[in-house]
Formats: sequence, structure tokens, C-alpha cells
Amino acid sequence: MLAQLLLAANASPENPKQQLRMMIEHQIIFQFETQDTFRLIDSVLYGAMSNTGVLQQNETDELQLIQRKIVQLYQQILAEGLERKLFTMSDKTVATFAILGAVSNVPYWFSDEGELSRTDAAKKMADFILNSIN
Repeated sequence: MLAQLLLAANASPENPKQQLRMMIEHQIIFQFETQDTFRLIDSVLYGAMSNTGVLQQNETDELQLIQRKIVQLYQQILAEGLERKLFTMSDKTVATFAILGAVSNVPYWFSDEGELSRTDAAKKMADFILNSIN
């Protein structure tokens, strides 16, 4: 996933809005494809299974490192957008975690039987997030 997000982030290095859009859309699509795995990882790292020893410490450390790198990618893009006056949010850290919270919850509320396709849901979430920080 990190490799996919890096590719998305670097797709338009001159345009933080496009970088952010691509990151959001790619992350949502990836989470759709791996939603059972993501739920398990969240449970093991932070939830009910966090103290069960399911993962070795080095595995936990590796997953947390990937998560930190994803946070850093979002913060870099947001900082660039703020510097260029493309984004108007007051705090990039709050914005980063608000974005990550919104993005990570899409597979929980989305239904394949609903009106939107997975791609449409990813695009609409990216639209909503971009509108909220502009």
C-alpha cells in the first residue's frame, strides 16, 4: 500500500490538490480490496486484540512504521498546499488525522448494493475532503 500511495503522491508533484486527491482515492480503493485485513490489523494494533501477542514486536513495529510514513505523506502534501495557499485548514496535523479517519471508515459504511460504485465513493470522498480544506 505504501508503494501505491507513494506513486499516487508523486503522480502530480507540482499540484498538491491532485496529489491529495490521488492519495485519498488510492487509499480508499486499496482498503476496499483488503478490508478484512485492515480490520484485523486495526484490532491487533489498537483494539481488542492488541494484547494477545498475535504479532511479534518487529511485525507491530513494521506496521506502525508504515502508518507513520502514510501520515508523513499526507502532512507533506498538506504543508505544500498550505505554503502555496491552495488549502486553508488551520492545522495540518488535525487535517491529516481527520482525512485518515474519514478515509479509513469508507469500507465500514459503503455497500456494494448502494447507488455508488467503489470508485465513485472514493472520488466523492476525495471531493468532500478537498472541499473541506479549500
